[in-house]
Amino acid sequence: MGAVTQSEPLTVCDRNVTGFTGAFNQGIDRVPAFVRARTSDSDVHLAVKGSNGGDFTLVTDDDSQITSASAGEPASPSVRIITDCPAFRNITDSTTPGEQFRTEYANDRVDIVGVGTVNWLFFTTLETVTDPISLAVVLFIFLVLLVVVYAVVRRATSKVRGGPVDNRIEEDGEGGGDAEGGGAGSTGPGSDGGSGGSGGNGGQR
Repeated sequence: MGAVTQSEPLTVCDRNVTGFTGAFNQGIDRVPAFVRARTSDSDVHLAVKGSNGGDFTLVTDDDSQITSASAGEPASPSVRIITDCPAFRNITDSTTPGEQFRTEYANDRVDIVGVGTVNWLFFTTLETVTDPISLAVVLFIFLVLLVVVYAVVRRATSKVRGGPVDNRIEEDGEGGGDAEGGGAGSTGPGSDGGSGGSGGNGGQR
């Protein structure tokens, strides 16, 4: 692991930036592989929050090792490291900076995120998949949404099917009543005619 070059001495949170870059180089092998792969051979934006923080450019090689650091945000970074002064000092002041870097990363006090929509989605998705708790929460929310959507679709389908069926039942009921009424009306005159016919036969005898 070679020394990190600086275009000029960089002081971050009252500490030299090389304390952090050295810790990063020691601890990056313990972060998820997909994160390590995305930090390789690129210009990384280090954003340190706080009054003595700032924005810095970290240049990495193919092994995700920082080779140089300079002041200012890179023109088009694909990865951003976000932390604050207390976490920065915890790392640089530690007797085991690499281990401390991994601890701060595990406790979300050092975030490594993608820059831009595509990179952000990539990092977020893979972090969720590799984190059992986050994955369980996402799956639970997905199942709840699935149940809600199913209930809404089922209710809407029932309404669409129920309307025409009810109308047909009402129409059939009205039609049946008319048929019965018509049958009753035709029976009366037929009966009268039948009676008259019988009377005529009686007269012939």
